[in-house]
Amino acid sequence: MAKSQLAAIHQNWGAHPLSVAGSTRGHKEKLWSQLLLAMAPIAKIRRMIGQDVLLLPWPKGSKGTKRRWKHLTIAAMLDPKYLAKLNRAANIGVVLGKVSGGLCSIDIDDEELVEPFLKLNPFLAGTLRTKGARGCNFWVRLLGDYPRKFGIKANGNPAGEFRSFPNSQTIIHGTHPDEMNYRILNEAPPIEITFDQLTFPVGTRTERTERTERTEENRRDVPPVGGRYISLRELLLETKPVRLHNNHHLLFTLARGIKTLEAQRSEPYTRNELREVFNQWYAAALPYVRENLAAEDYFLELLELYDYADTPLGAGVVESAFLKAQSAPYPPEAEQFEDSDFKLLVAFCWHLQQQTGGDPFYLSCRTVQRLFDLETHAQAARRLRGLVRFGVLEVTGKGGPKTNRATRFNFVGINNNNDKQQKPTNHRRNKNGL
Repeated sequence: MAKSQLAAIHQNWGAHPLSVAGSTRGHKEKLWSQLLLAMAPIAKIRRMIGQDVLLLPWPKGSKGTKRRWKHLTIAAMLDPKYLAKLNRAANIGVVLGKVSGGLCSIDIDDEELVEPFLKLNPFLAGTLRTKGARGCNFWVRLLGDYPRKFGIKANGNPAGEFRSFPNSQTIIHGTHPDEMNYRILNEAPPIEITFDQLTFPVGTRTERTERTERTEENRRDVPPVGGRYISLRELLLETKPVRLHNNHHLLFTLARGIKTLEAQRSEPYTRNELREVFNQWYAAALPYVRENLAAEDYFLELLELYDYADTPLGAGVVESAFLKAQSAPYPPEAEQFEDSDFKLLVAFCWHLQQQTGGDPFYLSCRTVQRLFDLETHAQAARRLRGLVRFGVLEVTGKGGPKTNRATRFNFVGINNNNDKQQKPTNHRRNKNGL
């Protein structure tokens, strides 16, 4: 242990580590090394935001310098020398986006926008929130696809920023350039959500500062429509096919988008209006439609999905499914379990399946941990694997840090029947879910 480290402990704890009685010198130094680590700000930061996050050391009062850091990977957090730099740093930044497992921050600079933002996104009350000189930062882990960083404007003036990748970082500890200390307003782990669950206050306008992330599901350089006020033109751009065999997914997105447009104007679309929206979509989709299907086939599919979709774009899909699972009868697949939490988990997955229009749904073990108040995400992962073993779920895509995605599932159903229209049995539950 370095003398400077021992001195720091002595200064903060009022006792020299070698003065501890009843132990060997080696044991004493090990003990105080552990205490030093507990004192270090990076230990607290990593407990809050996770061990899979890249941190950056900066001078006091700095939001970053010209020093290059974009070559760093998460492997740097295993380097003792790099950790020592972090421990000595006055300011600590958090690298955002893919390198840090989808960790992103929503920087609200305008104090007057904080409360409206929370009212529209009440689930953010349970996530990590920090503050510099003004406003606050909401920290979230985003599942699935999400855009690159973009600026937030209100009434034409800069009001904040959505920070993700590339080359984005946010200061979480130290001193603000205005000489105020960064503070933790809500000490909690960042919640896991999808980008389209976020909704911005009315009158807030977002502007892209970089192109939207290209993904396997979406290869268009247009802003996603989820989580904000949209226009019909934006919706049609978002759902324009760019490859074969993706029309069902896009039609379901179109149906959910129409629900959003209806909510914005407080009036449902007529059948003629639905037909007009479809005609515009179909004209753009012509190069990618199936030769054996007529336009009427696709229109009827849209009408079915429109009747089926009850979650507009931008709504909290996960929270909505969880609330429905708590209030609606359990599906038959839940009857094979005695524990009420397992029954609820089955119902939760069933409702997630309903909200995807039959497509696979994303679900991470950390989301299950948060919603079911489990001690560890490993326990949540074990329960999800259990549902796979019992034939309730099937894995359609493996998630993890390398893919920056949650695992994708299908709800299999009774007798391996994947009928998305299957309804739960109509029975009542007592307060214990039995």
